[in-house]
Amino acid sequence: MNEQANDETDPPKLIIEFLDKLTPQARNTLCQLLAFYFAFLSSDEDDRFAMLTPEKGEETLRQLLSTTDKFALLGALISVAGLIDFAFLKIANVDPSSELDEVLETRHGDISLARRFTAEAGSIWRQLRQGPLSLEAIEEFSERLIVVGEPTLVERTGVSQSAFPRLVELPIPQELIDELEDDFRQGPIWDDEGRRLLTEEQVDRINNMVVVIQALEHPPPHFHVRHQGENASFAISDGSRLPGVEGLEKFDRNIKKWWKKNMCTLVKVWNETRPTDCVVGAMDVPEECKEKPKKV
Repeated sequence: MNEQANDETDPPKLIIEFLDKLTPQARNTLCQLLAFYFAFLSSDEDDRFAMLTPEKGEETLRQLLSTTDKFALLGALISVAGLIDFAFLKIANVDPSSELDEVLETRHGDISLARRFTAEAGSIWRQLRQGPLSLEAIEEFSERLIVVGEPTLVERTGVSQSAFPRLVELPIPQELIDELEDDFRQGPIWDDEGRRLLTEEQVDRINNMVVVIQALEHPPPHFHVRHQGENASFAISDGSRLPGVEGLEKFDRNIKKWWKKNMCTLVKVWNETRPTDCVVGAMDVPEECKEKPKKV
């Protein structure tokens, strides 16, 4: 295991420990499916996946989670967790006369026992995915892997994408984050009049807010807000939540209010940090954000 995965709460270590604790029946069933998935996703032209055995699935999983490249590890974590989710979903809904049962019968004889062990493994996995292997937990782990952008990075206009670490985050000025955090502290805005829902619990739990723009991004131009284990993305153009994004819903009005005051800063940070070959280029600067010519 690599250096980043030596903490007992780290997702790579937890996935390997989960695999090691499975019964042979459950491990073979899961790893057989993973072998097929890895083969399907592989772009290699060699014959590494010619033998689609459970052993090959387990070997590939362990290799992916033992990489010393932190960005490759982050991608592997998200991919592996998603594939295991899909594998257990497939197993739970599989036809009793499927190829999986042939694998179970060939290796273990008692299909009903193998099915029971595999169902129990799926239940344990779901519990892990709701806790230490949740998307939020993986994101927290990723924050320990990703190099946070330095202030000088904002000035690197026109640098090729290849010069940027793929997941470099560019912090919004701290005073703006403090401003949003203070607004959250007053509680969620719950109507158009600006009235709030304020509880002592919310006041006590305000901490660790992060607002960032990433160097390499997908369209449309957007910023991220992370707070209390939740992470949501919002369009820079109008402050709206990106389609399909969940998290921090009760603070939508707070974020929209903050966006209205700071949209020009978000546009500026976005435009100054676009790599030349980024799939999302610079934004058109709104009239209200353009520098007014000085009167002579």
